[in-house]
Amino acid sequence: MIIIGGLVGPLGDGYGAGIAPSADVAESMIRPQAEALEAQIASLRAEVEDQVAQVAAGQAALEAMHAELDAAWVKGTELDAQLATQTVAAAEAAREQSAVSDEINQRIISVADVAARTVELAESTLGRGRATGEDAHRLEAIVGQFKF
Repeated sequence: MIIIGGLVGPLGDGYGAGIAPSADVAESMIRPQAEALEAQIASLRAEVEDQVAQVAAGQAALEAMHAELDAAWVKGTELDAQLATQTVAAAEAAREQSAVSDEINQRIISVADVAARTVELAESTLGRGRATGEDAHRLEAIVGQFKF
């Protein structure tokens, strides 16, 4: 033991003097604490490295999800464009079909008009034929009065 200033008592301790431990004693007292601190630091370092690895894995997963979302958005945009193109094509086809239907309808109306006119003409012809037949009967009666 090293005594700094003052007197030594009967037990080898100093009266009011500052007692400093030897370097070996100080090292033996501090070493376990230092080793415990080093172990705690190593444990904390391992935990931090593990958390950094987890954060990196999370970041990679987020980047992968972001890439998938970007791809899905692009695919959705492409599908929207295709749907719009198909809708325009369907609308154009419907317009063309409507135009063809209108034309067919007009032709059917024309055929119906011609058929109605034909019926009128046939009825007129029938009426004239009957009138001609009646005229023929009268002429026959008139001619039958004359003797040859």
